[in-house]
Amino acid sequence: MSTQLTIIIVVALISTASVLIFYFNSEVRRLKSMFSILRELIAKNERLNDEIDKAYEGWFKEIQNCQQKAECIINDLYELQQKLKP
Repeated sequence: MSTQLTIIIVVALISTASVLIFYFNSEVRRLKSMFSILRELIAKNERLNDEIDKAYEGWFKEIQNCQQKAECIINDLYELQQKLKP
């Protein structure tokens, strides 16, 4: 009886260990795929950040150009106003 009980316990332990190993292997595979997806998302985010930075640089230059043009127009209007004063 003791030998049968020992065999049953050993088989139960082996079965439990097999189930745990299978579970952890599947979790490891799932985590690896999640990290792979995360790496891809980080790379896409970096590319988008670069594109946004370039766009902001372009917009900033356009705003500066518009500001310079507006200052020239204001100066021209002021000069014209001074000429038209009696």
